Amino acid sequence: MRRLLRVLVAAVLGVAAGTGCLERKESIVVAPDGSAVVQVRVKGDANDVESGDALPTAASGWQVEETSEADAEGRVTLTRTATRAVAAGGALPSSYAPADAAATALAFPTRLTVESGPAGTYYHFQRTYRGRTWRAVEQGKERLLETPAMKQLSGKDPSELTDEDRAAVVGVLIECGRHEASVYLHQAWADAGDAVPQAAFLAAHEAVLGVLAAPTLQAEALDLVTRSDWDGIVRLAQRLQAEQHAALERALRVAGVAAGAADGMVASYEFHRTAREISGDLMDENWEVSVTLPGRVTAHDSLAPAAEAQPAENQVVWRFDGKSLADRDVVLTATSFVPAGANAGK
Repeated sequence: MRRLLRVLVAAVLGVAAGTGCLERKESIVVAPDGSAVVQVRVKGDANDVESGDALPTAASGWQVEETSEADAEGRVTLTRTATRAVAAGGALPSSYAPADAAATALAFPTRLTVESGPAGTYYHFQRTYRGRTWRAVEQGKERLLETPAMKQLSGKDPSELTDEDRAAVVGVLIECGRHEASVYLHQAWADAGDAVPQAAFLAAHEAVLGVLAAPTLQAEALDLVTRSDWDGIVRLAQRLQAEQHAALERALRVAGVAAGAADGMVASYEFHRTAREISGDLMDENWEVSVTLPGRVTAHDSLAPAAEAQPAENQVVWRFDGKSLADRDVVLTATSFVPAGANAGK
């Protein structure tokens, strides 16, 4: 959440975001017997590493090491390196999230197939980074943020912005929040089906969006943004989310929606909100994925916008950014071959 809020505020106010993208390096080294060693290295702002999408942990079977360094201004960069051995025939990791958070986290089902025959052995690797729902929210926000007035304000030097300018921008940011909440509500209502009548949905919609119409919200948010109080902005966003959650529960209860259906719609609303929040964090990350296979790589491919692949004798390295995941999958494939009787470890 912290990274997503900073990027959004910085984009329209021109203030320093104070955060950077995460660099992910993921490597899979396959042995001749089909076993593998998987290593993940993530580097970036300490808050981003600790609060973004799920990362490997010791509790989930990884060997984890962390190092940190601070620059002259006290900004801390954290590097987390996680390593895991996978036995021959074992399942390669498809997510870094624990079971209770896997539904909203980045998924990347990975498959290794070893195909032996008289001529030799083929090793087929495939990994699919599942696309993240993105445009449903972004189209509405673009409509709000790309008006002539907003473009003029965002093009100004931050020092030239008046209090009135900043108030106008904060007002648009609040409208962006209302739009996001509306999208999640519609998605949750679609998930609920006929269990939540339209009248109940409309009442809930009005109640949830009403949280962002509180008369004191504009001044409170403007003060935090003007002071670049990022921790305060995060606390405000968390408080508003809690109030929206409570407003949704209350509105459905007052409308007479059955408890099971109401709970289901609230859970679905939170699911879509959390998934979008994680997607926002992922969009400004960069990936470098390498797979090292026995023998010689005979073919490789990638289904990813602007993906860069660097093949070598027994390795392929792909590079892509998080925007490649917007509403589409990133698919990486590579095949190697070891002739019968050859040294597979070459």
